[in-house]
Parts: sequence; C-alpha cells; structure tokens
Amino acid sequence: MSFRIFNTLFLSILFLTFSFTQDNRELFVISGYVLLEDSLDAGGTHEGVTISVKSLLDNPPSLVESSESGEDGFYSITIDPGFYLVEWTKDGYVPWEQGNIALE
Repeated sequence: MSFRIFNTLFLSILFLTFSFTQDNRELFVISGYVLLEDSLDAGGTHEGVTISVKSLLDNPPSLVESSESGEDGFYSITIDPGFYLVEWTKDGYVPWEQGNIALE
C-alpha cells in the first residue's frame, strides 16, 4: 500500500469588503493571500492556487466565480450578495474550503 504525501496549503484570513456599482447594487470582494508550504522556505512563489466561490443556494452548489493566486499568493474576487462556499485548490496540495459565508 502506498501513501501520497500532500503539502499543506496555508490560507490567510478571508477578507470581505463591499463596494457599490453604478446601478447601486451592493457587491462584495473576497480577497486574501495563500501560502504554499513548500514555497515558504524555498523562496518559491505562491501562484496557481485556484479559488472557487460556489453558491450554496443552488442544489448542487454552482460555481459563481473563480480566480487564481498571483506570485505573492494574493487573490481577489468580486461577487453579489448571497450564501457561499469558498474552495482553495492546487494539484499536489490538500484542498481547503470555508462554507456558510453569508454576504448580505
């Protein structure tokens, strides 16, 4: 039996801010940094982590928006109010998710 060793995907605090569009519709920005465990000491980058936002109001949850982290690990996604699940994934790393995020 073989076991695959996964590196850890470290996540920063999920930052939520809001802004307004021209039609006065409230929008929210989900942003933050991801840090890849093996890149912390190796001087590598933290890019290529996929951040997916899924609506929990749909059954099954549907993808609303996604983005990838930049070289420094920063990401930013703008979405409408709703009830969401956010997933952070990258091949070879343990995925991470945060659910029950209500943006009103």
